[in-house]
Amino acid sequence: MKARGAKMGNKVVLCGVLALFVVVLMVLIVVSMSASAYGQKRVLVDLTHAERISIDGIVSPNLDTSNNGRILNWTDWANYIRGHGYVVDVLTEGPISTEKLAGYDVLIIAEPDVTTSGPAYFTTEENEAIKSFVENGGGLLLMGTQLVGGSSPGEFMEDYDTVYHYPEILNALLENLSVGMRFAEGMIDGDPYDVMVEDDILDRVGGPKGNIWIDTGDKTHPIWDNVTRFAYWHGCSIDVTDSSIDIVATGDDDTYTTVKNADYDPVVKPPGSYPVAIAATEYGSGKIVAYGDAGCWQGQTPFGPVFTDPNYHEQEIALNIMKYLTEKPTIPAGNITVLAKTTADSNGSYTFSNLTAGNYAITAVVYSPVGWTMGSVNASIGRGELLTDTDIWLSTAEEEAVNEILNATVDPSGLTGTSSISGRVLAQTPFGVVPGANATVVIVQTGYFFDTGTPVNPYPSISGVHNGTLEVTRPIVVEKMYTYACTGTGGHSEYVKIWNATGWNVSASWNGYEDDWHIITFDTPFILEANKTYYYTIKTGSYPQIHHIDELEADGGIIKCQEFVDANGKVYNNWIPAIRFEGS
Repeated sequence: MKARGAKMGNKVVLCGVLALFVVVLMVLIVVSMSASAYGQKRVLVDLTHAERISIDGIVSPNLDTSNNGRILNWTDWANYIRGHGYVVDVLTEGPISTEKLAGYDVLIIAEPDVTTSGPAYFTTEENEAIKSFVENGGGLLLMGTQLVGGSSPGEFMEDYDTVYHYPEILNALLENLSVGMRFAEGMIDGDPYDVMVEDDILDRVGGPKGNIWIDTGDKTHPIWDNVTRFAYWHGCSIDVTDSSIDIVATGDDDTYTTVKNADYDPVVKPPGSYPVAIAATEYGSGKIVAYGDAGCWQGQTPFGPVFTDPNYHEQEIALNIMKYLTEKPTIPAGNITVLAKTTADSNGSYTFSNLTAGNYAITAVVYSPVGWTMGSVNASIGRGELLTDTDIWLSTAEEEAVNEILNATVDPSGLTGTSSISGRVLAQTPFGVVPGANATVVIVQTGYFFDTGTPVNPYPSISGVHNGTLEVTRPIVVEKMYTYACTGTGGHSEYVKIWNATGWNVSASWNGYEDDWHIITFDTPFILEANKTYYYTIKTGSYPQIHHIDELEADGGIIKCQEFVDANGKVYNNWIPAIRFEGS
């Protein structure tokens, strides 16, 4: 009996050891998996709008291939990006929503085309979700191309007469985002035009010899890092109408664009027009890149490999774009002084209160299974505003940068306002989104507003002309003026002029009920200097909110009413319009 009991005891011990081993192994696997993805940059490629691309054999389920089955194979690109620490996922079930974009750093929309019902436009709800995603720090990459390609030279040539719908689809999205760039329909061509065999005997030759080198543009832009030129594969050009947009890469002085057909005729943009190949812009806290050549990321073609050929430098450009789009704003290095520092709770939640109106940068750091992680977000708030859901997404970080946050000096003297910002610190893992519990979170003010805020009772209200003075307590960069409207009305400002006793002046006018019609934008940003008197004239329309007082202490300074003449000619000396001057 003793011997049997000993054997049973040995079995129990052995089972216990095995169970413990399994538990430890599972923990190691979990930690390993967490270490591989915790804080990684995450890229989502949309395949819900009939995009003519495939990744890992996955294609858009709603693409109509009845007239043209050409699809760009991006698997080589995806594997390369994954090899540099990025997670690449595809979205095959629409619609695009805020929930589906949560946890991702970049959204890629490349060559959307047609379903059996027609062009795959983005819905109003999708436009809003994408807008919110980028404004809150996400990166958006839009790509088109004038030639998809084929499995043989014959199919390649047939493709020249195929009409693709990505320009109208992407341009509708850009228009809804109010971004001043559009995808053009002409393909970029020129001399030197041949990246396959340096042969320029025949002028303006297309087909496989229509591929050109791009070696011109703003080479100080990070997309050009470690690259002097790269191949452009029958890509389209981009029309840029906003001077604030970065023209990253262009054709050179003898590059032009043509209609996409077998004859490459007519010429649309002549030599010397420097057609744009890549454009980029900041948008809220995020960034947008428009790239006219989705074909540059395809793998094997009838004429050889594209993305994997090191001579074409497509890999460097692709990685640089990812780095640019995922680079989040951080508090500058050095002896950092912050307004406030707090610790996120067990749910990752944080709050900063008593803020004045302005722009802010919020940074969080926390130690994770892979070491130190960090994330940042930018936010803008008005006087008395309660800004919620300002989430911070974590990614891996250098310990030196982390230490600057942990050891930052706190100077709360600027916490004199009535606004607050709150949100959560979050990280994406293989097991879903997890909170950054106990993260250290700091906030700095990066720009100041002059903001009267809204009065308790904005009535009586009527349109008219306001004249008065204002002084700011600190220098304020001004790009636009926002007017608070009475609820349910079209209250706005139609004209504003600011001047001082030296004769300096600046003015701007309203553009009507389009976009955000509460805003008047000045042609050139200017600075209101601290402790100097400025005079204002503001002409309002409809029913703006009114502070019924002759002098008001605003966030950022003092505003006084000298005279208000209403639309009926009646004169007051105690009407101040509810306005906000803001800038970067």
